[in-house]
Parts: sequence; C-alpha cells; structure tokens
Amino acid sequence: MKTIALIEGGNGESYGIHTPNLSNIIIGIGDTLEKAKKDFYQGYEEMKLSYTENGEELPKELVDLEFEFKDVE
Repeated sequence: MKTIALIEGGNGESYGIHTPNLSNIIIGIGDTLEKAKKDFYQGYEEMKLSYTENGEELPKELVDLEFEFKDVE
C-alpha cells in the first residue's frame, strides 16, 4: 500500500514528517531532512516490531507500506 508522508519545516528549522492518512501515525523528526527520514523509517520499523513482539497481527495498513513524501506548503 502506498501512503503520503507529509514533510514540514526546513528553512533553518527542524524537519518533521508524519502520515496523516494512517490510523497508526508514523512520525520522524530531525534537524535535516535526511535525519528526519531516517527517524521516520526507524519509527516505522519499531512500530512493526512492537506488534510482532507482542504477538499481535500487523494491521493491514502497515503491511508492505510505501511512502510518497510531499512538502507541506
């Protein structure tokens, strides 16, 4: 499944990324876009791991998820 990940910030500020279309919101922050994306992907992996470690089924919306990054204007 493909979903939008919105990028906010920049211009000398920190960056934030979030997924507004998912009930399991994934976020990432960083002082550069690269660091924010790294934090975002790490959060996604940790969320999936949390489900499996707790013996829960991964929600459909998180299976094989792809992100389309878009700047907030």
